[in-house]
Amino acid sequence: MRTKLILGVILSICYCITIDAAEEDLPLYNSSEKEWNEIDNRSLSIVLRATYDENTICVYSDIATSNATIVIKDKANNIVYSNTNAAFSRCHTFYISDLLQGDYLLVIKIEDNSFYGNFSKEGR
Repeated sequence: MRTKLILGVILSICYCITIDAAEEDLPLYNSSEKEWNEIDNRSLSIVLRATYDENTICVYSDIATSNATIVIKDKANNIVYSNTNAAFSRCHTFYISDLLQGDYLLVIKIEDNSFYGNFSKEGR
């Protein structure tokens, strides 16, 4: 009986530690916004949404994309992550477990569109 109680307490502690890692929205901005008279109404516009937690970034898209470039830069503008041939239909997930504590810039380029967003990696 005592073993079951200790095992239950250990599992509860582990559960409480992992419950803290929640996805946060990573606002993305389109740096290649065109003027209203330059927009081609025949093409689909790309809208991206990104979330991150401590070690994972997820990029969501409404349309399938290919040949996307995903780059993460640190404050000194050094590239700390790069994927030049990313293709995703609904969600692209990548892991960033080796990032140090600090502020970073996520840049995603798809065709003529360029999206960017800032996030911080918090230390524990």
